[in-house]
Amino acid sequence: MANYCTKCGATLEGEVKFCTKCGAPVTPPPQNNAGWTGLSVDPYESGRQPHREEDDSAKKILVLLLSVILGLLVFGGIGYYLYTQIMDPLKIAPESSSHKSNPVDSKDKTDAAKKDAAIKDKQQEKKEAAPQVVEDKPNWHWIQDTTTGVWLWNPEPTEGEWIVWSGDYVTDGNYRYANGPGVLTWYKNGKVIQVDNGSFERGRHHGRFTHKFPSGKVKYSNWSHGREL
Repeated sequence: MANYCTKCGATLEGEVKFCTKCGAPVTPPPQNNAGWTGLSVDPYESGRQPHREEDDSAKKILVLLLSVILGLLVFGGIGYYLYTQIMDPLKIAPESSSHKSNPVDSKDKTDAAKKDAAIKDKQQEKKEAAPQVVEDKPNWHWIQDTTTGVWLWNPEPTEGEWIVWSGDYVTDGNYRYANGPGVLTWYKNGKVIQVDNGSFERGRHHGRFTHKFPSGKVKYSNWSHGREL
């Protein structure tokens, strides 16, 4: 590559130290490094990491995702606790404190239950065996409710019958007679054989009657002082 004198501009051939024309000393050209771009290079640039802004963005996204997941776990745990401790039907009290049963009412209900049980026991005893007649009535057509001692007219008497009268009665001397409306239940061999609904006058059928049988059959009749019309 040809060089030029920096003083007179003459062309210099080869590597000479002085200009062959003016004798001025020749300044050697600057040495260029291979691949030199003319830009200053920071010796520390080659080992520098990627730009920090990208790392910051990735960290922010990661922190945001972790925050969302943590929030879901916290709210989910709170919701599960509320359901199991408050809304779970198995943990709900059968009645609130504002609706506590009154001890007096509970006592009354207990007494009523005992009375009902006693009545059922008596009815069961009546069904198991026909009771004996307490008072001796000379007329075969009379039958007595041995629980109350009330007598009623028996139009068609048979062996082993017994009755339960649920109505009122009237007293005449030493005897009680069914009197007024009520229900007369007939038993035989421990089973209900007939239920009469009507009115009695001094122990005798008087007025309209409805007779119901275990088979479901219903019969109607009309009476006057113990005589069927």
